[in-house]
Amino acid sequence: MAHTLPDTAIAASNNGSNINVYFQVTDGSIVEHLYRFIPGSDSASWIPNPDPVVKAGEAKFFTPLAAHVGFTKHFAPQRHVFFVDKKNYLREVYLSGEDNWTAGDLDTLQIEVAPYSQIAMVSSKLYYQKADGYIYTVTLSEGVWTRDSIALSTANKPMLGCGIAAASGEWFTQSNSLAIEMGGSQTTIQSVLPSPSSHTSLAAVGDGTEYKCIFYTTNESKLHECRITKDGQQSTYIACVPPRSYFAAIRQRPGDGHQDVISIFVQTGQGNKISQYKYTYPKGWQLAVDAI
Repeated sequence: MAHTLPDTAIAASNNGSNINVYFQVTDGSIVEHLYRFIPGSDSASWIPNPDPVVKAGEAKFFTPLAAHVGFTKHFAPQRHVFFVDKKNYLREVYLSGEDNWTAGDLDTLQIEVAPYSQIAMVSSKLYYQKADGYIYTVTLSEGVWTRDSIALSTANKPMLGCGIAAASGEWFTQSNSLAIEMGGSQTTIQSVLPSPSSHTSLAAVGDGTEYKCIFYTTNESKLHECRITKDGQQSTYIACVPPRSYFAAIRQRPGDGHQDVISIFVQTGQGNKISQYKYTYPKGWQLAVDAI
């Protein structure tokens, strides 16, 4: 029986309260755990998908991961997972309804990434690092993938193998000075965080207007959230995690006038299981699930 791979990449996506978490296990396959409400009940639980998303041998070991929920032309949710194969090509699989996981059209572009590249997916853009060290994107529009040939960052070259995150039209990388830098559609770069660890994993969420949150680790292996609003920025400690931990974050919109609920998924060193930390107002960050 395969177990969670130590230091695995983690990806997460959601469609409202339905949450999907992805990670690699020790046989090399990529698996999915689903958070779903029980029919006829007000309670929900984590359910492992018995079928792998990506079979053993297709993804390289310690592949980076990204995930996204899109919609078909009939407005049905469609789960997408992105990974890198053994030849360092970007790959995509998707699932509609109860069908089997299917290879996506991204595969036909044969986009080769740097061996150390991380990846991130938000909205219609997939971010990756090429061998020249710069960050590039590939864009999905009306079901068609298009390779974007111009690098995103030119002011400060990203660190090789840096974390990549994106939210609300902005993207985040780490430069050789170790600073986390933020760019947008105008490629304006500004330093966001002064003291992250080298090669920290990155995740980000935001509502596009009121706030954005960037997640990173410090040299003391502490997972932090940096929340940026019109009033400034504030860093908050979430948990102590093992060195080299990867993590993924999602944002849930309650839709009842309450503030957004934010979850982050990370290995905490407890048997390499994935833990969920959740932010709610006014309680702040709390451990929600010790082991998914």
